[in-house]
Parts: sequence; structure tokens; C-alpha cells
Amino acid sequence: MKNQFVLYSIVIALVGSSLLTACSTAPVIEQPDVAEPVETAVYEPVYAEFIFPKAQRSPEGEWLPYQPSQDPYNRLPAPVISADIKQQYRAALAEAERGSPDDAKKTLLSITEAAPDLSSPWFQLGTLEADRQQWSDAANFFQQAIKVNEWNSSAWLGLGISQRQQGEMEAAEVSYREALKRWPDFPQAHRNLAILLDLYLNDAVAAQPHYEAYQILTDFNDTEANDWVTEISRRTGIEWAMPLYEHPQASVSTERSQNTGAETE
Repeated sequence: MKNQFVLYSIVIALVGSSLLTACSTAPVIEQPDVAEPVETAVYEPVYAEFIFPKAQRSPEGEWLPYQPSQDPYNRLPAPVISADIKQQYRAALAEAERGSPDDAKKTLLSITEAAPDLSSPWFQLGTLEADRQQWSDAANFFQQAIKVNEWNSSAWLGLGISQRQQGEMEAAEVSYREALKRWPDFPQAHRNLAILLDLYLNDAVAAQPHYEAYQILTDFNDTEANDWVTEISRRTGIEWAMPLYEHPQASVSTERSQNTGAETE
């Protein structure tokens, strides 16, 4: 089962096989061709003090479906990008999709030289190197993405995976928690942190609520993860570990205040 955990965590967290295709869990790189609603007030993200989903009831006392928050990174004001940078970025996407990572890397590096204050090209460089299992280079690129914009939660996740692959378990835990401190509803960050705590740091009790958070955030649609939660619950003896949330099939919720992570960092 360990290999299944490892392989799945890498593939999911690094946003699919093409790695440069935008999805809901990855930073959307500027999205120059997509018109988004403009907020009247400047959005200012804040660190989360609590990194688990919180259950809510209706006025009638019924449990309400959980509504995950949007990644704050995607709500930040979009930087001004020249037409040339946009064209280069599209070319990098096309090169990656054609299976030409060296060409994609060259194009992305050119973008970082022309526009070093953009975080997402650094992130994409990290995913390219991670796909080739060049974990040290991947970590360096992810760190640069974070240096440019600390709210790039997917870069924190990629950094954590790169650190874990290099045997830096404690550093990986810090990076996963940094991702969750910025986006508490990041499903893959919860999942990867749970895997790390469970399989590498031998702390099933601390891992269980993160597995459960992943269940909530994916609406219990991942049957394999549901089986994992059942298995870890048997090991810990805890029916439901995530604080402030009652399992849909549990009669009594079990709250835990320790090992919650980001609020103590």
C-alpha cells in the first residue's frame, strides 16, 4: 500500500501528467484569455488559524454540505503581462503537451528572465523537473515561485513533495502546513500531509484528521481514500478524528485539539 500512496501523491499533487495544464488545485497562470469578474475592493488574503473544514448547520439544525473556499492565489490581482510573455507562455504549454520538456523549460526560463516577478512560470519549471524526478532542481524552482509570491499554495505543495523525495521529512511537513495555512481547503495538501504523517513519520493519530479533511473536500468520491480512512481508524481506535466536524454517518463527533498544525505555527 505504501507504493500506492507515494505514486498517487506525486501524480495528484503535481497536477497531472502534462503538468502545465491548469486545474482547480494548481495556480492558474495569469489566465490572459479568460475574463474574470473584477472585485471592487482589493483582495487581501490572510493566514488561516484553523486548517480543517468546519461543519455548519441550517437554522433548522440540519447539517449543511460543506462549501470549500477558493484558492486565495487565484483571487489575487492579476499582474500586467505583455503580449510577448503571453505568447511565450502559450508556446511553453504547447511544447510540454508535445512531450518536449527541454523546449518548454527553455521557454519558461526565458519568461522568468523577462518577467522575474511572476510566480507561476517558476512553479511550472518545478513541475517539469519533478516530472523528470530531478527533485533538487524541482525544489529550487518551487522555492523561487514562493519567493516571488508566498501565496502560491501549489508551489508549497510541490516543494513538500520534492523535499519528501529527498528524505527531508520534517521540512516536507512544514511545507505542506504552509500550503494549508494559505489555503485550508486544499485537498491534495491534506492528503499529502496525511501520507507523510502516517507512512513516514509514524503518527497515524495526527494523520487521520487530514485524511478525513480530504474526504470532506472531495465529497467522499475517492473510494480508495475512503478505504484508507477506514483502515487508519481501526489502527488508531478513533471513529472520527477531525475537530469541529461530524462524520455524516457518525452519531457522536470526536473533537481533537492537538496536532492541528497551522494554528501553532
